Amino acid sequence: MKKVLSAILAAALAVGLMAVPAYALDDGVEINREEIETDGESILELSEFDASRSTSEAVRKEIFMMNSDIARTIGSDVREARYKLADEDDSDWFNIRSFTYETDKYLQIIATSISYPIYGYDPYTYSWVYDRTAKKYVHLSDALIEDGLTESEIIEDAEKLYAPEYYDIFLFGGKVLGFYMADDNTRSYIIYMNLVNPAAEEWQYLMTYTPGKYTEDGKAQLFQHVTVGETFTPEKEEPEEFISGNSIKYGVKYEDADGNYIRFIRDKTAVVKLGEKLDSWNFYNSEGNIDFNMGSTNYKATLEKGTTLKVAYDGKDYTLTAAE
Repeated sequence: MKKVLSAILAAALAVGLMAVPAYALDDGVEINREEIETDGESILELSEFDASRSTSEAVRKEIFMMNSDIARTIGSDVREARYKLADEDDSDWFNIRSFTYETDKYLQIIATSISYPIYGYDPYTYSWVYDRTAKKYVHLSDALIEDGLTESEIIEDAEKLYAPEYYDIFLFGGKVLGFYMADDNTRSYIIYMNLVNPAAEEWQYLMTYTPGKYTEDGKAQLFQHVTVGETFTPEKEEPEEFISGNSIKYGVKYEDADGNYIRFIRDKTAVVKLGEKLDSWNFYNSEGNIDFNMGSTNYKATLEKGTTLKVAYDGKDYTLTAAE
Protein backbone atom coordinates (compact mmCIF):
# COMPACT_ATOMS: atom_id res chain seq x y z
CA MET A 1 0.00 0.00 0.00
CA LYS A 2 0.98 3.59 -0.57
CA LYS A 3 1.65 4.49 3.07
CA VAL A 4 2.92 2.85 6.23
CA LEU A 5 1.96 4.34 9.56
CA SER A 6 5.07 6.05 10.97
CA ALA A 7 5.12 9.56 12.53
CA ILE A 8 3.02 12.73 12.25
CA LEU A 9 5.08 15.29 10.39
CA ALA A 10 4.20 18.85 11.30
CA ALA A 11 5.70 22.17 12.35
CA ALA A 12 6.83 22.70 15.92
CA LEU A 13 7.72 26.37 15.87
CA ALA A 14 7.48 29.67 17.73
CA VAL A 15 5.37 30.31 20.83
CA GLY A 16 6.89 28.75 23.97
CA LEU A 17 4.61 27.08 26.50
CA MET A 18 4.45 28.83 29.86
CA ALA A 19 5.06 26.76 32.95
CA VAL A 20 1.92 25.10 34.33
CA PRO A 21 1.55 24.63 38.10
CA ALA A 22 1.63 20.95 39.00
CA TYR A 23 -1.62 21.19 40.93
CA ALA A 24 -3.42 22.38 37.81
CA LEU A 25 -2.77 19.04 36.11
CA ASP A 26 -3.88 16.84 38.99
CA ASP A 27 -7.33 16.20 37.55
CA GLY A 28 -7.25 12.41 37.70
CA VAL A 29 -7.54 11.97 33.92
CA GLU A 30 -5.64 9.16 32.22
CA ILE A 31 -5.80 7.28 28.91
CA ASN A 32 -6.66 3.59 28.72
CA ARG A 33 -5.58 1.65 25.65
CA GLU A 34 -7.14 -1.57 24.43
CA GLU A 35 -5.50 -3.91 21.94
CA ILE A 36 -8.05 -6.24 20.42
CA GLU A 37 -7.13 -9.73 19.25
CA THR A 38 -7.39 -10.15 15.48
CA ASP A 39 -6.69 -12.78 12.87
CA GLY A 40 -2.97 -11.99 12.86
CA GLU A 41 -3.10 -9.70 9.84
CA SER A 42 -5.39 -6.97 11.10
CA ILE A 43 -4.56 -4.55 13.90
CA LEU A 44 -7.35 -3.11 16.04
CA GLU A 45 -6.60 -0.65 18.83
CA LEU A 46 -8.89 1.58 20.82
CA SER A 47 -8.03 4.20 23.43
CA GLU A 48 -10.29 6.29 25.61
CA PHE A 49 -9.98 8.78 28.41
CA ASP A 50 -10.42 7.62 32.02
CA ALA A 51 -11.65 10.02 34.70
CA SER A 52 -12.39 7.38 37.35
CA ARG A 53 -9.79 8.90 39.70
CA SER A 54 -11.17 12.41 39.32
CA THR A 55 -13.18 13.97 42.13
CA SER A 56 -14.56 16.67 39.83
CA GLU A 57 -18.02 16.17 38.38
CA ALA A 58 -17.25 18.77 35.68
CA VAL A 59 -14.13 16.84 34.61
CA ARG A 60 -16.03 13.53 34.51
CA LYS A 61 -18.69 15.19 32.33
CA GLU A 62 -16.06 16.43 29.86
CA ILE A 63 -14.45 12.99 29.66
CA PHE A 64 -17.85 11.35 29.19
CA MET A 65 -18.49 13.59 26.16
CA MET A 66 -15.06 12.76 24.70
CA ASN A 67 -15.51 9.03 25.15
CA SER A 68 -18.98 9.24 23.61
CA ASP A 69 -17.44 10.82 20.51
CA ILE A 70 -14.73 8.15 20.45
CA ALA A 71 -17.37 5.39 20.62
CA ARG A 72 -19.37 7.02 17.82
CA THR A 73 -16.38 7.33 15.45
CA ILE A 74 -13.30 5.14 15.79
CA GLY A 75 -15.25 2.82 18.11
CA SER A 76 -17.79 2.29 15.36
CA ASP A 77 -14.94 1.47 12.94
CA VAL A 78 -13.60 -1.13 15.37
CA ARG A 79 -17.03 -2.74 15.81
CA GLU A 80 -17.52 -2.95 12.07
CA ALA A 81 -14.05 -4.45 11.62
CA ARG A 82 -14.69 -7.11 14.26
CA TYR A 83 -17.97 -8.00 12.58
CA LYS A 84 -16.29 -8.43 9.19
CA LEU A 85 -13.36 -10.36 10.62
CA ALA A 86 -15.82 -12.84 12.11
CA ASP A 87 -17.21 -13.50 8.63
CA GLU A 88 -15.09 -16.18 6.98
CA ASP A 89 -16.30 -15.06 3.55
CA ASP A 90 -15.05 -11.50 4.06
CA SER A 91 -11.50 -10.98 2.79
CA ASP A 92 -10.92 -7.47 4.18
CA TRP A 93 -8.26 -6.73 6.75
CA PHE A 94 -7.91 -3.66 8.92
CA ASN A 95 -5.39 -1.31 10.43
CA ILE A 96 -7.04 0.75 13.15
CA ARG A 97 -4.49 2.40 15.40
CA SER A 98 -4.69 4.62 18.45
CA PHE A 99 -1.87 6.89 19.58
CA THR A 100 -1.54 9.19 22.55
CA TYR A 101 0.25 12.52 22.59
CA GLU A 102 0.79 14.21 25.94
CA THR A 103 2.20 17.69 26.54
CA ASP A 104 2.42 19.76 29.72
CA LYS A 105 -0.97 21.22 28.94
CA TYR A 106 -2.80 18.72 26.73
CA LEU A 107 -3.75 15.06 26.80
CA GLN A 108 -4.60 13.86 23.29
CA ILE A 109 -5.65 10.78 21.36
CA ILE A 110 -5.04 10.52 17.62
CA ALA A 111 -6.62 7.54 15.89
CA THR A 112 -6.30 6.30 12.31
CA SER A 113 -8.55 3.89 10.47
CA ILE A 114 -8.22 2.13 7.13
CA SER A 115 -9.38 -1.16 5.63
CA TYR A 116 -7.60 -3.17 2.96
CA PRO A 117 -7.55 -3.88 0.07
CA ILE A 118 -7.88 -0.24 -0.92
CA TYR A 119 -6.30 2.20 -3.34
CA GLY A 120 -6.38 5.96 -3.36
CA TYR A 121 -6.79 6.72 0.33
CA ASP A 122 -4.61 7.52 3.30
CA PRO A 123 -6.03 6.42 6.65
CA TYR A 124 -8.95 8.45 7.94
CA THR A 125 -7.91 10.23 11.12
CA TYR A 126 -9.67 11.36 14.28
CA SER A 127 -8.39 13.51 17.14
CA TRP A 128 -9.52 14.33 20.67
CA VAL A 129 -7.83 17.03 22.71
CA TYR A 130 -8.25 17.50 26.46
CA ASP A 131 -6.98 20.76 28.01
CA ARG A 132 -5.52 19.73 31.37
CA THR A 133 -5.37 23.27 32.75
CA ALA A 134 -8.87 24.37 31.73
CA LYS A 135 -10.10 20.82 32.40
CA LYS A 136 -12.21 20.75 29.28
CA TYR A 137 -12.75 18.99 25.96
CA VAL A 138 -11.40 21.21 23.17
CA HIS A 139 -13.60 20.73 20.11
CA LEU A 140 -12.53 21.47 16.56
CA SER A 141 -15.01 24.35 16.53
CA ASP A 142 -13.32 25.81 19.64
CA ALA A 143 -9.93 25.70 17.92
CA LEU A 144 -11.23 27.34 14.75
CA ILE A 145 -12.85 30.16 16.71
CA GLU A 146 -9.67 30.79 18.69
CA ASP A 147 -7.63 30.94 15.49
CA GLY A 148 -10.21 33.06 13.66
CA LEU A 149 -10.56 30.47 10.88
CA THR A 150 -13.21 28.40 9.16
CA GLU A 151 -12.78 24.93 7.68
CA SER A 152 -13.33 26.27 4.15
CA GLU A 153 -10.61 28.91 4.66
CA ILE A 154 -8.11 26.25 5.72
CA ILE A 155 -8.93 24.06 2.72
CA GLU A 156 -8.73 26.98 0.28
CA ASP A 157 -5.40 28.12 1.72
CA ALA A 158 -4.03 24.57 1.57
CA GLU A 159 -4.90 24.44 -2.13
CA LYS A 160 -2.87 27.62 -2.70
CA LEU A 161 0.08 26.48 -0.57
CA TYR A 162 0.45 23.10 -2.26
CA ALA A 163 3.72 22.74 -4.14
CA PRO A 164 3.25 20.01 -6.76
CA GLU A 165 5.96 17.53 -7.59
CA TYR A 166 5.04 17.52 -11.27
CA TYR A 167 3.11 19.59 -13.77
CA ASP A 168 -0.63 20.04 -13.40
CA ILE A 169 -1.00 18.17 -10.11
CA PHE A 170 -3.10 20.15 -7.67
CA LEU A 171 -5.26 19.95 -4.57
CA PHE A 172 -8.97 20.42 -5.02
CA GLY A 173 -11.21 20.31 -1.97
CA GLY A 174 -10.88 18.42 1.26
CA LYS A 175 -11.94 18.19 4.89
CA VAL A 176 -10.54 19.28 8.23
CA LEU A 177 -10.48 16.12 10.34
CA GLY A 178 -9.18 17.54 13.61
CA PHE A 179 -6.15 19.15 15.19
CA TYR A 180 -3.45 18.59 17.78
CA MET A 181 -1.29 20.72 20.03
CA ALA A 182 2.50 20.41 19.98
CA ASP A 183 4.83 20.81 22.95
CA ASP A 184 5.32 24.52 22.28
CA ASN A 185 1.55 25.17 22.17
CA THR A 186 1.51 25.30 18.36
CA ARG A 187 -1.74 24.09 16.85
CA SER A 188 -1.75 22.11 13.61
CA TYR A 189 -4.88 21.02 11.79
CA ILE A 190 -5.11 17.52 10.34
CA ILE A 191 -6.64 17.75 6.87
CA TYR A 192 -7.71 15.22 4.25
CA MET A 193 -7.10 16.62 0.77
CA ASN A 194 -8.01 15.47 -2.73
CA LEU A 195 -4.95 15.33 -4.96
CA VAL A 196 -5.86 15.57 -8.64
CA ASN A 197 -3.39 14.19 -11.17
CA PRO A 198 -4.34 14.12 -14.87
CA ALA A 199 -2.05 11.15 -15.39
CA ALA A 200 -3.32 9.03 -12.50
CA GLU A 201 -6.30 8.38 -10.28
CA GLU A 202 -7.30 10.87 -7.62
CA TRP A 203 -5.80 10.23 -4.19
CA GLN A 204 -6.95 11.40 -0.77
CA TYR A 205 -3.96 12.44 1.31
CA LEU A 206 -3.43 13.26 4.95
CA MET A 207 -1.69 16.60 5.44
CA THR A 208 -1.24 19.11 8.24
CA TYR A 209 -1.87 22.83 8.12
CA THR A 210 -0.33 25.23 10.64
CA PRO A 211 -1.81 28.76 10.71
CA GLY A 212 0.56 31.67 10.32
CA LYS A 213 -0.04 32.86 13.89
CA TYR A 214 2.03 29.90 15.09
CA THR A 215 5.01 30.27 12.75
CA GLU A 216 8.12 32.43 12.99
CA ASP A 217 7.54 34.15 9.65
CA GLY A 218 3.78 34.58 10.10
CA LYS A 219 2.99 32.46 7.05
CA ALA A 220 0.78 29.38 7.12
CA GLN A 221 2.54 26.09 6.43
CA LEU A 222 1.32 22.96 4.67
CA PHE A 223 3.07 19.66 5.29
CA GLN A 224 2.30 17.25 2.54
CA HIS A 225 3.42 13.80 3.65
CA VAL A 226 1.73 13.06 6.94
CA THR A 227 1.29 9.71 8.62
CA VAL A 228 0.74 8.74 12.22
CA GLY A 229 3.00 6.33 14.05
CA GLU A 230 4.06 4.63 17.22
CA THR A 231 5.77 7.52 18.98
CA PHE A 232 3.54 10.27 17.65
CA THR A 233 6.22 12.91 18.12
CA PRO A 234 5.67 15.97 15.94
CA GLU A 235 8.73 16.85 13.92
CA LYS A 236 9.47 19.63 11.49
CA GLU A 237 9.66 18.68 7.82
CA GLU A 238 10.40 21.28 5.20
CA PRO A 239 7.61 21.65 2.63
CA GLU A 240 8.42 20.32 -0.81
CA GLU A 241 9.54 22.73 -3.48
CA PHE A 242 8.31 22.94 -7.03
CA ILE A 243 10.39 20.66 -9.22
CA SER A 244 9.67 22.92 -12.13
CA GLY A 245 8.92 26.59 -12.40
CA ASN A 246 6.89 26.07 -15.56
CA SER A 247 3.55 25.16 -14.04
CA ILE A 248 0.31 26.76 -15.21
CA LYS A 249 -1.01 29.59 -13.07
CA TYR A 250 -4.66 28.79 -12.49
CA GLY A 251 -7.40 31.36 -12.09
CA VAL A 252 -5.38 34.29 -13.49
CA LYS A 253 -5.46 35.77 -16.97
CA TYR A 254 -2.66 35.28 -19.47
CA GLU A 255 -3.28 38.46 -21.44
CA ASP A 256 -1.85 41.05 -23.81
CA ALA A 257 -2.30 44.78 -24.24
CA ASP A 258 -5.10 44.29 -26.80
CA GLY A 259 -7.44 42.57 -24.36
CA ASN A 260 -6.82 39.03 -25.57
CA TYR A 261 -6.55 36.49 -22.77
CA ILE A 262 -6.68 32.86 -21.68
CA ARG A 263 -7.61 31.87 -18.12
CA PHE A 264 -7.02 28.26 -17.04
CA ILE A 265 -9.52 26.50 -14.78
CA ARG A 266 -8.54 23.47 -12.76
CA ASP A 267 -11.21 21.24 -14.25
CA LYS A 268 -9.13 21.18 -17.47
CA THR A 269 -11.02 23.92 -19.24
CA ALA A 270 -9.82 27.37 -20.24
CA VAL A 271 -11.76 30.55 -20.84
CA VAL A 272 -10.40 31.96 -24.11
CA LYS A 273 -10.83 35.38 -25.68
CA LEU A 274 -8.70 35.76 -28.80
CA GLY A 275 -9.87 38.42 -31.19
CA GLU A 276 -13.59 39.09 -30.87
CA LYS A 277 -14.62 35.60 -29.83
CA LEU A 278 -15.08 34.38 -26.23
CA ASP A 279 -15.05 30.61 -25.88
CA SER A 280 -14.29 27.68 -23.63
CA TRP A 281 -11.60 25.15 -24.62
CA ASN A 282 -10.42 21.92 -23.09
CA PHE A 283 -6.69 21.63 -22.58
CA TYR A 284 -3.92 19.21 -21.68
CA ASN A 285 -0.50 20.31 -20.45
CA SER A 286 2.62 18.20 -20.89
CA GLU A 287 5.71 19.95 -19.53
CA GLY A 288 4.72 23.29 -20.97
CA ASN A 289 3.43 21.97 -24.29
CA ILE A 290 -0.29 22.65 -24.21
CA ASP A 291 -2.88 21.07 -26.46
CA PHE A 292 -6.16 22.98 -26.72
CA ASN A 293 -9.26 21.30 -28.01
CA MET A 294 -12.37 23.12 -29.26
CA GLY A 295 -14.75 20.58 -30.69
CA SER A 296 -12.96 18.90 -33.60
CA THR A 297 -10.30 21.64 -33.80
CA ASN A 298 -6.96 21.51 -31.98
CA TYR A 299 -4.50 24.30 -31.22
CA LYS A 300 -0.98 24.14 -29.90
CA ALA A 301 0.58 26.46 -27.34
CA THR A 302 3.80 26.66 -25.37
CA LEU A 303 4.27 27.89 -21.82
CA GLU A 304 7.55 29.47 -20.75
CA LYS A 305 8.56 29.82 -17.09
CA GLY A 306 4.91 29.52 -16.12
CA THR A 307 4.25 33.14 -17.10
CA THR A 308 4.44 33.49 -20.90
CA LEU A 309 1.97 31.68 -23.12
CA LYS A 310 2.42 31.56 -26.90
CA VAL A 311 -0.46 30.31 -29.02
CA ALA A 312 -1.31 30.38 -32.73
CA TYR A 313 -5.00 30.86 -33.46
CA ASP A 314 -6.93 31.76 -36.62
CA GLY A 315 -3.77 32.64 -38.55
CA LYS A 316 -2.35 34.91 -35.87
CA ASP A 317 0.32 34.42 -33.19
CA TYR A 318 -0.49 35.59 -29.68
CA THR A 319 1.92 36.13 -26.77
CA LEU A 320 0.08 36.33 -23.45
CA THR A 321 1.61 37.09 -20.09
CA ALA A 322 0.22 35.96 -16.72
CA ALA A 323 -1.22 38.80 -14.66
CA GLU A 324 0.40 39.36 -11.29
